[in-house]
This record gives sequence, C-alpha cells and structure tokens, in this order.
Amino acid sequence: IPVGEYYKMCRVKFFIKRKWDLDAVNKYKNSGLHIAVEMGEKKIADYLIKKGASKGGRNEMGLMAYQRLGGDCE
Repeated sequence: IPVGEYYKMCRVKFFIKRKWDLDAVNKYKNSGLHIAVEMGEKKIADYLIKKGASKGGRNEMGLMAYQRLGGDCE
C-alpha cells in the first residue's frame, strides 16, 4: 500500500471511530463519499459505504456521489 493511501484510510478510520457523522456535508453539500468518489478513492468510498454512509445524498447540484463521475448507479 502506498504511504499516501495508507494515511488517507487512517484518517477516515480515525473519524469513524470517533463517531463523526458519515453524511456530514461541506458548503456545496458534498459528503465524504462524494469527495472520495470524485478523487478516485475507491477503497475509501467502499469503506464509507460499508460503515453506513448514505449513497443517496445529493449535493448542491443535485448529484449523488456516483453521478460525480458520470457513472450509472449500481
């Protein structure tokens, strides 16, 4: 595992262990899942979903996380 990838996942696990809201959003209503998908962080996106992050949340533009890539919903 590349060092950068390891530290990103460690930060995600840190916040989850402290019971932070997995569906919290930024000023554009992007959740952590939206951002993980947009950044191509598949392992983190999968982990967030496994831990209970909502796949149906919409951002300010009305897009769900999977739509950030222009993909189809699975």
